[in-house]
Amino acid sequence: MAAGAPARMKGKGVDITFGTPAVDMKCDLTSFLLSRADPGNGAATDGTVTFCDADKSATGEVWTLAVTAVQATNAESFWHLIWDAAAKAGGDEIPFVAKPWGTGAATADKPHFSGSIIVNQGDFPPVGGGAGNDTWTWERSFVVKDNTVTKVTT
Repeated sequence: MAAGAPARMKGKGVDITFGTPAVDMKCDLTSFLLSRADPGNGAATDGTVTFCDADKSATGEVWTLAVTAVQATNAESFWHLIWDAAAKAGGDEIPFVAKPWGTGAATADKPHFSGSIIVNQGDFPPVGGGAGNDTWTWERSFVVKDNTVTKVTT
């Protein structure tokens, strides 16, 4: 039996929330990418592989959440959320739920993905950009706490 055409994900109708209580940040973000990769820049991973790690085929890869967001300094903005987290002693952990289908409830075919990003102390979002009328944006790749992303289906 031939499979039907796959339902394609597109950059419309996406929801992504951050914090406790969860606040929808879809109006602040222009993109997000949740992936398992080398975090780069010496980010929170230890390159030392123990015998236990080797038994589990540890790769040194971690879950990351890369975002591009508008610069907005109002108290409800994603920029402000990250700024406040970076100002805390020791940084902060911020829970997220990514809903690529924008559905209210997760399903097997349209799951949500949850975890917590780590914001390091002093890792403030930038301020500024080029001349003109375009909105200034900023990019950041956050390591996901405990290397754990949960696929929520119900």
